[in-house]
Amino acid sequence: DIEDALRFVERNTRTAYRIEGLRRQNVPEYPMRALREAITNAVMHRDWFFEGANVFVEIYTDRIEIISPGSLPKGLTPAELGRTSVRRNALIADLLHRIDFIEKAGTGIRRIREEAKRLDCPEPEFDSKAFVTVIFRPNPQIRTEAEKVENDRVAEGITPQVTPPVTPQDTPRVAPPETPQDRLLWAMEGEMTGQELRQVLALKDTKHFRKTYLQPALDAGLIEMTRPDKSHSRRQRYRLTPAGIAHRQRPQGGELTPQVTPPVTPQDTPRVGPPETPQDRLLWAMEGEMTGQELRQVLALKDTKHFRKTYLQPALDAGLIEMTRPDKSHSRRQRYRLTPAGIAHRQRPQGGELTPQVTPPVTPQDTPRVGPPETPQDRLLWAMEGEMTGQELRQVLALKDTKHFRKTYLQPALDAGLIEMTLPDKPHSRRQRYRLTPTGSAQRQRPATAG
Repeated sequence: DIEDALRFVERNTRTAYRIEGLRRQNVPEYPMRALREAITNAVMHRDWFFEGANVFVEIYTDRIEIISPGSLPKGLTPAELGRTSVRRNALIADLLHRIDFIEKAGTGIRRIREEAKRLDCPEPEFDSKAFVTVIFRPNPQIRTEAEKVENDRVAEGITPQVTPPVTPQDTPRVAPPETPQDRLLWAMEGEMTGQELRQVLALKDTKHFRKTYLQPALDAGLIEMTRPDKSHSRRQRYRLTPAGIAHRQRPQGGELTPQVTPPVTPQDTPRVGPPETPQDRLLWAMEGEMTGQELRQVLALKDTKHFRKTYLQPALDAGLIEMTRPDKSHSRRQRYRLTPAGIAHRQRPQGGELTPQVTPPVTPQDTPRVGPPETPQDRLLWAMEGEMTGQELRQVLALKDTKHFRKTYLQPALDAGLIEMTLPDKPHSRRQRYRLTPTGSAQRQRPATAG
C-alpha cells in the first residue's frame, strides 16, 4: 500500500544525522512528506482504464521517480499543475480524504513543491506523456553527509542495512525493470504493434527502440512475432513467449520496487491473471457492452477473421459472452456483453498466482462500488465520475447509439432520481453535465447480486 511504498523508500535511501540539543535527529536525503503526497496522488489520479499498467516507485542512484499510468486529465496542462484541480477518480479521492491520506482538493502539488523547498531539495520535476512521472532529487548536502557516515561505517567493518528479501509469491511482477528488455516485457499486454509498445514506453526514436528494446528481446526468445515469415509487415505484432512470461514474473536481482498495492485475496480482486487463453483475454477486455471493433482495438487485433475465429466465437459458444441482438447476429449495432458465467469465469484465479491491480487500502465497507452492475441504470451509476457529459458517459459505456443511450440509460436514471443535471433549467444545453444524487450514491454502494 501507500505506507509500504514510503517505508520501502526510507529503507533504500540514505539518512544523515545532526545533534539538536541532547538528541540526535535523523535527516533523510529526500523530502519524505512530499514523496508520500506524490505516491498518494499517483494512486488517486491514475487512469484506471489503462489496463496492464500500475503505479511504480523507482529508486535510482541520483533520483526517485513516481510513475502513474495515464496522461494528465483532459483540459489540464503541465503549466496548470498546482493551480488547477481536476479529480479523475472522485470516489477514490473521497475515500483517501476520509482516511486522512489527503487534505483538501487542489493542494497536493503545491505541498510537494513547498516541502521540497523547505528541506533544500531541488524542485521536483513533472513529466506528462503516456504516464505522469514525478522526479525527486536528493538534498546534495545531506547526501554528502550520509555518504560520509556510510563510508565511516564501512571503514569500521559495519555492514549497511539490507532490504528484507521479497519472494516471487509476494510480488508476481517485481520491479524496477532493470534493462530495456525488462521494460519491454513489463509493457506487453496481449499482441501489440511496435508503435503501441513505443507509446507505452514513451519512446519516440524508432531506431533506438528497435536496437535497444525490440531486437534483443526477439533474439533472447522472450517475445515473438505474430507473422514471423513477414517481419516487415504492417500488420506485424509482438507477444510474450512462455520464456518471456516466466522472465517477467521472476525476481529482478538486487533491490525491488514494490507496486503500490495492498495484499489481496481472490475475493478482493474481481480480475485476476494474467489471462491465459484468447477467451480469458477477451473476458478481461470486456467493459459493459462493446462492439466487435471496440474489442479488437482493446486487444490490439487488426485481423477480423482471426479475432472472430479465435476469440469471439469460442466465447459465444462457451456461453461466456452474449449478443445484445441475438436475432440479428450481423447487425451493425450488435454489441457483446458478459454473461453471469463469463463474470464468474473472469473472477476465478488464473493459474495460481494473482496479479493485483493498484488500489488504495480499503475494506469492503470502504469500497464505494460493488458489483457487477445488473441493469442499464446500474451500469450508468457505475460509470459516473464526478460531473460528466452525456457523450463522456456514452464513451465510458461503449455506446454509440445516442437514442438508445438516452432511452435505456439516461432518462430512467433521471426519472428515478439517481442522477441529476447540473443545469436543470437548460436540459438541452451544450454545457449540460450529469452527476450522482445522494440516492444514486447510496444505490451504487449497495451490493449487487453477482448472478
